[in-house]
Amino acid sequence: MACVPPAIESEVNYRDGYRCAYCGRSGFDVWTSMGIDHFKPKSRGGSDGTSNLHACCSACNNYMQAKEFATMEEARQHCRKCMTQDWIAYQVLIAKWLADQMPRLAE
Repeated sequence: MACVPPAIESEVNYRDGYRCAYCGRSGFDVWTSMGIDHFKPKSRGGSDGTSNLHACCSACNNYMQAKEFATMEEARQHCRKCMTQDWIAYQVLIAKWLADQMPRLAE
């Protein structure tokens, strides 16, 4: 996640209601690791100004991977798509594990 001064990080988190700007996860959730994300990546000319910074959970920050989006809605849709794909992959893994356990349960 971005390295920004603590005062600016606090200001951005307060402005965003301590929620991820992309998926809406709460920064107060013990399972959510929060940080700050550059909407327009620094590697593509983005600034450290608060208008370019957003509160962001670690999962969405992974999904962004220095991509550039025209609008926040486009970025939110990208994160939702990635989360859905991860959820489906997780469910498939659980189903495979359960299938492997079935012969043992029959014994």
